[in-house]
Amino acid sequence: MASPSSRSTALPWIAGMAEERKSGRGGYLLGVASRLSARVFARILKEAGYGELDPGQGRILFLVTEKGPLCQRELAALAGLDKSSLALTLDRMEAKGLVVRRADPEDRRRSIVEALPGALPSPKAYAGVSREMNALFYKGFTEQERQSFESMLARIIANLEDCQ
Repeated sequence: MASPSSRSTALPWIAGMAEERKSGRGGYLLGVASRLSARVFARILKEAGYGELDPGQGRILFLVTEKGPLCQRELAALAGLDKSSLALTLDRMEAKGLVVRRADPEDRRRSIVEALPGALPSPKAYAGVSREMNALFYKGFTEQERQSFESMLARIIANLEDCQ
């Protein structure tokens, strides 16, 4: 296994960062990890036969397929998206024929999101693809490291949510 110092030199843009940036690069590294994981997951989805479905769309489809129709507010919370990002994603998904939004018959101010038949052919297979991505994401981590990392991320998220 590579040492921490040799791992950082494998990414020249990190190794080349000025010393003063190295102590506060967590946000930057989270952004890089997010973009890289989205690209890798999109490739895995494509290889698994999910076409041009991106990871965010896959998560939304999985949620509405597994849980049934959901109001947009609940879906946003479950998917970890703000309302405007979800609305834009749903616009694209509706255009692709993956989901439909309809007014809630009990409260016409609310929209209900529903997966169209065949939009996510096999939620079980999608869950397997998601597990494959998690295995790649945590490759080389011990269970303790994974738990510690996720705990720290949860704290960062809570800190940022407090600022909204």
